[in-house]
Amino acid sequence: MYLIRLIYGSRLFFADVPKQPFVKRPVDAVVLPTERVVTRVKTCRIPAAQVEAIVTACRAHNTTFTPLLIVMINLVLATEHYPAAKLGLSFCAIDTRPCLPALPTTGKQAKDIMNASASIMIVHRLEAIRRAASPAPTSNAMPALTLATPAGGGLVAVDADAIWKPVQEYGDRLRNGMEGPVPTIVRNVLQGKMAGEDLEDMLNRGMPSLGLVMKNGFLVSNLGPFSTPPAETRGCCGFWQVSEVQFSAAVTQASAGASGIVFNVAGVKGGDTIINASYQDGALRARSVEAVLSSVAAKMVYVANTTLATKK
Repeated sequence: MYLIRLIYGSRLFFADVPKQPFVKRPVDAVVLPTERVVTRVKTCRIPAAQVEAIVTACRAHNTTFTPLLIVMINLVLATEHYPAAKLGLSFCAIDTRPCLPALPTTGKQAKDIMNASASIMIVHRLEAIRRAASPAPTSNAMPALTLATPAGGGLVAVDADAIWKPVQEYGDRLRNGMEGPVPTIVRNVLQGKMAGEDLEDMLNRGMPSLGLVMKNGFLVSNLGPFSTPPAETRGCCGFWQVSEVQFSAAVTQASAGASGIVFNVAGVKGGDTIINASYQDGALRARSVEAVLSSVAAKMVYVANTTLATKK
């Protein structure tokens, strides 16, 4: 990662984010409200019918919703906001509970909510993704994501056929990242070096490394669709049901962690899917984050509808 930052520098996403003030404190210090990181959240709703079309199109190309979303975020950032960027960095949150030992009482994996998650970082060569885009008929300059630059690139259209190849490639890389074996000796050495002996040691060792790795990337955490009881069984559950799910997580301080956007995705099976974009107040422009969200959602819907129309 040091080499990537050294070689590409300003040709990475979010390289123009103003450096945020950072004051190192003990981990148990009481922080005043004025000193805390402020999280801003922008929301995008994809209606149920459009979600169904997106999922159907993904299945037709042997992929899923998350790879399409992440590749589309890369395309929007690389063309409409950072046209000079060469590499994109994405982090996809994964559930690591299946990797934990089975419960001795039942022999099955625990399904409790716990701190058992991780993320897979993937480096994207943006030229391959840009090939699936072309200038829109009415292409106006998009607002820059930060106050440091006057404007981004122009609004682009997406090729509904060409986009599926990078989506499938990303899906394969994501599966390999989750399933690929890591040598035990390498894993043990890395865990020992990163963990440290106490919280202060973790703060000194881990945070600078995380900040270096995450600074120029974005994170996607997709909880997926939550199931609802079938209509014939809802009587046993009372007179209520879950009709909508959404979540959002607070951002890390941009000087210590991610400078970019955190995309939190959730929905209900057969219902709307909601994407919440979290970012640190003062690091990114609100209207530009909204522009990223709306452009990503619109392009996903367009690709899905075009794909399904051509298959009829």
